[in-house]
Amino acid sequence: MVKTINDLMVEKRTNQKGGMIVELVGPAGVGKSTLYQALNKKRYPWLLCYYHPRVWRISSAPFYIKNILLLLPTFVRISGNGDRHLTRREIAFMAILHGWYKILRKKTTNSNKILVLDEGPISIMAYLNVWGPQSLFNSNMQGWWEYIFSQWMQSIDMVVMMDAPEEIIRWRINNRPQDHHLKGESAYVMDDWLKKYRILYDQIVSRLASNNHGIRVIRIDSGINSVDEIINKVLHEFGREVNKID
Repeated sequence: MVKTINDLMVEKRTNQKGGMIVELVGPAGVGKSTLYQALNKKRYPWLLCYYHPRVWRISSAPFYIKNILLLLPTFVRISGNGDRHLTRREIAFMAILHGWYKILRKKTTNSNKILVLDEGPISIMAYLNVWGPQSLFNSNMQGWWEYIFSQWMQSIDMVVMMDAPEEIIRWRINNRPQDHHLKGESAYVMDDWLKKYRILYDQIVSRLASNNHGIRVIRIDSGINSVDEIINKVLHEFGREVNKID
């Protein structure tokens, strides 16, 4: 019998948890942070906007110490076959991929909480694909990546994939107050990077959504939708899922 998306969601929650984990995904300039901050202001008791453990916070030290120690054999394999050493940011991102899902699962177990992630595992995987050393993707790392994907495909329930036309993204990046490596670059360079990230996000989400794990993917064009319209669309999707898990 072919299972429907509703059947898969019910099965997934029955086997794993009661709440839901949602990641906002998309290249720079599509409005992820704007949506994240707007949702955070809603103050719904069932909605928590969540960011990964901050490296500079003392409270995050136990998380990083534990997961970096667990990753030491993996770091040895990388350094033994590497084109360069891992940066501190890459090490931190690997620790997040390795252990953050456990924290998130605890927060959604036996609850109706919806956790919204900005710069979640999909974004981190894409970053490592683009900026990480080639040794991070050698054959001897295949087992680690399979473990990471298997854990996150069982943890993420919904992905909100945001995008916009290239000219709008270029304008937003060039006019944002924050620094960005694409700021001031030519349209050709910007569009090439955007294409690269779009392909990566699609590949990662497709792999996470494989094997019938019931991940729901919502696509939103921030170029034709206002912030309020996007919020309403997302809350509508959350509302449907909240009704299912209450």
